[in-house]
Amino acid sequence: MRGLRSKDPIGLNYEHLTNVRYIEDRCLFLSAIFNSFSRSAACMRLIRAAFSARRSLQIVGSVSNPSLETWCDNLQEEIASFDNNANFLLRRCGNTAQLLSETLDFKTKRDQEMQTASTYELTQLTLDDSATMQVITVITLIYLSSTSIAVSLN
Repeated sequence: MRGLRSKDPIGLNYEHLTNVRYIEDRCLFLSAIFNSFSRSAACMRLIRAAFSARRSLQIVGSVSNPSLETWCDNLQEEIASFDNNANFLLRRCGNTAQLLSETLDFKTKRDQEMQTASTYELTQLTLDDSATMQVITVITLIYLSSTSIAVSLN
C-alpha cells in the first residue's frame, strides 16, 4: 500500500465530516443516560438492601438472595461498560472529525494553490499577448503611415 501524495485526488468532502458530526451528536447524550442509569441501579441496590434488612428482621435466620445481588453487580458493570464504549465512540468521532477537517483544509489549500498557479499562468499569457499586440501596433503604425503617404503622393 502506498501513501497519499499531495497530487493524488482526495475522495473526501464536507458530507463525510457532516456524517461524523451527526454520529457524534447522536452519541453525545449517551454518557448522561448511562450515568443516570447507574444511579438508578445504585438506588435499586439500596432498596434491595433495605428490603433484605427488613425481611431478615421479620424472619430470623433468613438468607439473602445472592442472585439478586449478583444481578445488581452485573448490571452496574454492564452500565459502566456501555459508558466506557460510548465515551470511546465520542473520542473516536471527535478524532475522526478533526482528521477529516484537517484533510479537507489541506484539500482546499491545495485547490487554492492550483488556482493560483493557473491564474499566474493566465497572467503570463496575457502579458505575452500584450507584448505581441504592442509589436503589431508599432508595425501597423509604421506601415500604415508610409502607405498613407504613398497613396497621397499618387
